[in-house]
Amino acid sequence: MSGHDRRNAQHYLFRHGSRRWVLLSFALIGLCLLTKGPVSLLFVAAPLLVFAFLRQPRAKAYLCDVPGWLLALLIGGSWYLAVSLKLGWDVWSSILEQDIMAKVSGEQSGESWYAYLMYLAGDFAPFWLVLLVRPRQLWRAIRARAELQLLTSSVLLPLLVFSLFTDKHAKYLLPAYPAMALMLAWHWTAVRDVQQGWRHGLMTWLPPLLLLAFIGFYALFEARVFVHRLQALPEIKKTLVDYPSQPLYSLGTPDMRLVYYAGRSIAALNVDEVQAHAGEDALLFVREPLLEKLAWLANCTQARFVPYLTYKKTLLLIRLGPTCQAAQ
Repeated sequence: MSGHDRRNAQHYLFRHGSRRWVLLSFALIGLCLLTKGPVSLLFVAAPLLVFAFLRQPRAKAYLCDVPGWLLALLIGGSWYLAVSLKLGWDVWSSILEQDIMAKVSGEQSGESWYAYLMYLAGDFAPFWLVLLVRPRQLWRAIRARAELQLLTSSVLLPLLVFSLFTDKHAKYLLPAYPAMALMLAWHWTAVRDVQQGWRHGLMTWLPPLLLLAFIGFYALFEARVFVHRLQALPEIKKTLVDYPSQPLYSLGTPDMRLVYYAGRSIAALNVDEVQAHAGEDALLFVREPLLEKLAWLANCTQARFVPYLTYKKTLLLIRLGPTCQAAQ
């Protein structure tokens, strides 16, 4: 959604649109705050702030629009107010610590600092290679065109900030992908226009051919190629019908797809906690191979699900209780 509010802002900035475009943009920012939280401002407000520093007067006017910000706050803050009134204001301190601070500077070392560059290279292959052709021409165009300056800010600023985070996931950068696609398309066209012969033809027809191949793969073959990602989940759902009242546990954090198909909460346990719950009438999900300390659980297996999410991975459904505890 952040791509939509940025486009509305662009209509105001570059096409001299009326203030209704500003208000529409801020309304969409409010919806972004509802769905993604304050981090959505990194993809909209922060690039516009950089753009304003480049002496773009309409960008400054946009950022200083008080009624617009009040509208965004009214829409985006409604859910936060409702949660605070229901659960108390202290709920945000734990969320800030666990969901934000831990991702920014967690103790566990995450992926390398250039991980997002690798994600972008894979997701935009082979088109990102055009950035290696006539880079000076692209730099001159960015300096000369305000639209390209905003697109560059919309890509580089989130990329820089998220690269500094300890916790990295490809999905975090997705709102910057439309701006990245527009940048590549602009430079691809500029490079193509100076080519002759077969090179010009290749750069003209390669994008639509790859698009057709992409659509064809996901329409006809994706379900067969990646069948292992979902194959076990309906079987798990069917099996759990026979155990409607037993608590569900998982060794380690359960995959959210498992939780969804189970239709109820699944509590995460460590090895010691599994042994402590061995006498409880409950069900435990464990991936094979079993740890040596939990080898006794093999005698309590109720079902095996293969493949589970990935090839050659197996998920065991263990029935805990007095009988299983005796096996320990």
